[in-house]
Amino acid sequence: LKSDVSVLHCIGAVAGWAAEGEATSMLAGIMWVVFVLGFSIADVLMLVLSAWRLCLQSGADSRDGLLTSTYTGPLKATPCPFLATSKMLKKLAMLDVAIVGLYLVTYCMEIYKKIGIVVSARGGIAVLFGAE
Repeated sequence: LKSDVSVLHCIGAVAGWAAEGEATSMLAGIMWVVFVLGFSIADVLMLVLSAWRLCLQSGADSRDGLLTSTYTGPLKATPCPFLATSKMLKKLAMLDVAIVGLYLVTYCMEIYKKIGIVVSARGGIAVLFGAE
């Protein structure tokens, strides 16, 4: 029996169990959807908005040559609300905790290899680690 399982498939299964009345599954689903995925996606969105704001601020608004060595004018240093929000979301996001949990569960399941059950982490965990 070979089965590839994704995070989205697991979240769907947990949602099904929560709909049947399992409180721990409901809590697990909320933790994954809100804290792992939701806050991580919102964090990346805030970083994109922050970069976009920086690009628009330093653009063509009478600052010709800003990206070249000929610009000698002053730069306005204004606080970026998107960057501040991103820092807050980074603290709340639990993607790093999820990566460690996935790694530990995969590592601990090695004891079942003797009876034919093989659990392994695919390349997705490296992508998650890179996103962190």
